[in-house]
Order: sequence, then structure tokens, then C-alpha cells
Amino acid sequence: MSSSLLGGQSVATIRALAVSGTQVCAAYDDGVTRCTPLSDSLRRDVATERAMTSRNLPFTALAAGREHVCGLTASGTVWCWGSNRLGQLGTASATWQGQPRQVRSAEHFTALVAGTSHTCALAATGQVWCWGDQWDGAVGAYEAGASVFEPLPIGGARHFRSVAAGGARTCGLMPSDSIVCWGLTPPGQGAGRGARLRRFTPGPSMPAPLVTGLVVSDGPSCLLRVAELICGGSLRADTLPPASTARLTIVGTAAAAAGPVACAVVRAPSAQLECVTFSYARNSATTMTPITPTRSSLSVEGDPALVAVGTTSACVAGGLSPVRCARVDANGRLTGSWFTPLAIPR
Repeated sequence: MSSSLLGGQSVATIRALAVSGTQVCAAYDDGVTRCTPLSDSLRRDVATERAMTSRNLPFTALAAGREHVCGLTASGTVWCWGSNRLGQLGTASATWQGQPRQVRSAEHFTALVAGTSHTCALAATGQVWCWGDQWDGAVGAYEAGASVFEPLPIGGARHFRSVAAGGARTCGLMPSDSIVCWGLTPPGQGAGRGARLRRFTPGPSMPAPLVTGLVVSDGPSCLLRVAELICGGSLRADTLPPASTARLTIVGTAAAAAGPVACAVVRAPSAQLECVTFSYARNSATTMTPITPTRSSLSVEGDPALVAVGTTSACVAGGLSPVRCARVDANGRLTGSWFTPLAIPR
């Protein structure tokens, strides 16, 4: 996207969008990135909920965790800000940063993703590097408990076409049309922690023919195919497609997930943001079964090219359209109507 004329004046367009647990961030093609709390009722004395404006860093992609945000530049560098107590900023320290700080790496990165408290980036070499919270294995650092404060390459001499992260989980799509994941598995795959397993290194590969990308979170795992998003509430025995699935015919590749919710822009017949929510029934202390997913939607203007989902809100944007957000309620459903965050005016 590029700057356009509106009323005879040049207006910057939105290139990237991200939603954390408490704020929404948008990166514009004039090098400005703005972040704002998603509610005026949020406490401004909490560092990670303060509004932030950064200039002269033309981010092409943004990724947000619960309390941190990172941006990727066209030159392949990654910059992060917000909470750093678990190393999620990749700056070799645990110091909170109010403005973007460059990640300590000489790699040229091409893609960027974030989970709750970890961050991963895909290098031009095809290698994935991760940093941050390793308690559940999301960084792939071979051992539990210790945070990783600088980028660490995923081992096994693996190369990837794309990478996705959400919650305490990371997955990569390899050139062989197969997927590997590490970190906390979806519910129903082991004893303890809500019938889940922790993988500290990449697990067994799963075949994924015709898949162009991935969307993952603590709940649903989604496969992007041409004009289609396939999401499931669990990966039974680490095989795809998921045991309980929902299929969306999508516009472009605008899709995102957080917690139990996955959202994408669809036509039905007009453009809508449709969200699918996954839940589980506990069978015993160690087993859970996915319940048929529920759906909710809101009409959107135009064809938003960007979708971002947080734990309490889902947002869309694209081109000269403003950033619009809608609440996600405690049941994971879109509720109310669209609102425009005040600190990101158009």
C-alpha cells in the first residue's frame, strides 16, 4: 500500500495491523506507527497500556503478544517494545521499552509472529529464530523454565516457508508441504494443564498439501489455502486436518486468531468479518473433546486486507479505511458494533 491523495492532500495508508491483550497498533507507509489502548477505561499508569507513536521506522509487518509488540522493516530488521520481563523483546535484557528497540540479530528477516510472551521471525535463509518465554516450549530451546533473551535458531537443520505463533505455541510450514509445531499443544493431547502436552523441540511433521500459510493460537489451528481457511479445535494425534473443523471461504489472506477464536474476512454475499470460536468438553482429568465450533460475524465496508485478533477485540483495516475494532465477549463471540480507536484517526 502507498500514500494516496484525499481532498488534495497526501494521506498515509495502513501497511500492518496488530492487536495485543490491551492495545491496537497500526503501521503506516509514511514510517509512523501508532498504538493506543482499546478502551478509555484502561489504566494509563500501566506501562504496557500507554499510547505509543514511533516515527521513521517503516514497518511492513507487526506482531503483538499480551504485553509486547514487534515490527519488521523492509530492510529485514526487527524492533520490539513493551514488556520484556520474559525476554520477548529480544534485546538481551529484561528492561521494559516504551519505544521500539532493535532485536539483537544480524539476520535478514522476512516474516514476524508473536505468541503471548514470545516472538519468532523467519530469516531469508529459511531458518526460524525465536525468543521470549520458554516455559511451555514455544521458543524451541530444548529445555523448560528459562526465558530466552536473544534470538535462538530452531534446531534440526530445518528450513521453513512460513511461521505462525499464538499463545504458547509455534508452528512452521516447511518446503516439503509439511508442518511441525512446538510449545503447548491444543487441549486433549496429554495429562495435566488442561489435557495438554509441552513440546520443547519441534514435534513430528504433519502432511499439509496445498497449504499456503498457517494461523495458530492457544485454541484453534488453521490452514490457509487458496481462498479458504480451515480451522480445527484440536490436532488429534498430531495429524491434519483437525478433528473438529470449520471452513471459511475468505477474501485474500486476511485471517488471524487469538485464544479460542479465529477470524477472517468473508463474502456472504457482502464483506463480513466472520469469527469461529472453539470450546471443549472435559471427559476426565486428562481428556477433552472439541465441541462443534460456533460462529459470529459483523458486516465490514470495502475489502479489508488486514485482520488482527486479540483476547478482547478483533480489528480490521486496509488502505485508506480507518482501523475498526469490535469486542470479543467472554464466550469468544463478536459483540456490539464497530468502533474506531481514538488514537488512530484517519
